[in-house]
Parts: sequence; C-alpha cells; structure tokens
Amino acid sequence: MATVIITISTMNIIQTKSSLYSFWWKAWLAILLLVFGIPSLVARFVLLPGDAIRTDLLLGEKVSDSDLHSFYKTRRAAASWFHENAVYNDLALATFEMALHNQTGTTKAFLQESALWEFKALNVSPADAYGWYRMAYLYYSAEGPSQRVKQAWGLSMASAPYEPRLALPRLQMALGLGSPFLNEDAARIFVPHLIRDVWEDDRDQLAVLAREGSYISLVEEALRNNPADLASFREKVTHVDSN
Repeated sequence: MATVIITISTMNIIQTKSSLYSFWWKAWLAILLLVFGIPSLVARFVLLPGDAIRTDLLLGEKVSDSDLHSFYKTRRAAASWFHENAVYNDLALATFEMALHNQTGTTKAFLQESALWEFKALNVSPADAYGWYRMAYLYYSAEGPSQRVKQAWGLSMASAPYEPRLALPRLQMALGLGSPFLNEDAARIFVPHLIRDVWEDDRDQLAVLAREGSYISLVEEALRNNPADLASFREKVTHVDSN
C-alpha cells in the first residue's frame, strides 16, 4: 500500500510541476509577444489618421496641402522609432507630393528629402526593385540624368529583371538618359529585354515612344530575330508618322 501511495504522490507532484512549468512558460511567451508587439500596435494607431490620405495619393486623387501635411506628420512621428520600409516609403511619397505642390525654390529641397527617405527604406529592404526605381526617378527629378540615376536604375534591374509593371517606366527612363547611357553595359544587357517586354504588353505605346525619342533603330535591333514582330513594329511606326 505504501508503495502505491508513494507512487501516486510522486505522480501528483510531477503533474503539478509540469502544470506550473507550462503555465509560466506560456506566461513568459505571452509577455514576450506583448512586448515585441507593442511597437507595431502603437505604430498602427499613430499611422491610422493618415491612411485615408495615403489611399487617395496612391489612387492619384487630389489631396490638399493640409491633408498632405497631416499625412507627413503621422509618418514622421512613427518613423522616429518604428523603422519600417513601409513608413519610409510613405514619407518619400509625402515629400515628393510636397515637391509637386510647391513649385517654388523649395521644390528641390522636398525632392532631396524624398530621396533621403527612400534611401532609408532601401536600407531596410535593399532588394526592393520598386524602391530602386523610385530612387532613380527621384534623383532624375532633382538633378537630371546623373550618375546616381544610372546606378539606381541598374540596381532596380538587378533586383528584379523581369517585373512586367516596371517594364515601360524603366524603358522610358533608360531612353531619357540618352545615347551615352544606352551604350553602357547595364543598358546593353537590360534594354533589349525591356523593349521586348513592352512590345508584348503595349505595342502602340512602344511605337510612339520609339518615334518620339528617335529610337526606332534600337527597337528594330531588339526585334530583329522575330521578322513578324519587326514588320509589325515598322508598320506601327509608319502609322504614328501618318498621324
């Protein structure tokens, strides 16, 4: 009987310890999750008042100066301690829009600040192809076809060479950088691919772009291995000329 009692008592003790251990383990886990989740939760509340304005900006809606400033303030408040790619990208968007709203001597300063926020976003997510394209666009807007534009464009291509939604903007920028850039290694590698991607997506737009920028021969070279596409492109360019 004693043996039975001892066995039962021992089992009860083991179960009690296991239960207590499980309780404290779960409690500590809950505390850790709460502690690490608090910054995200607080940031979400700080960002919330600017979310509707952000949506309007992304949809291309007209936003007042006061709303734009409010949007900037919410993101700036969060960015001081919540270091996330999305927050920095929103600040880049806000300051770029401020540059568009202020066609005065402050425009360049806003563009430079926008590039700074985009740079911070890329430090968090360096493989962001869209971020590198935005950086190239910001540099181009602030300083024209500079070396920094070329480098950012190349990093965008290297991050995601086959990104359909970026094909046309990337091609337009490459062409805007002019013939010297088109003869550089990065452009010689990527531009023919971009031309073929845009051809598959929007042939009429490519014909207009090539005609207006005097890059017909460049497109013809990219399409030369497909006689049917080449003939179709030449026909479309002729149609552009007739209009």
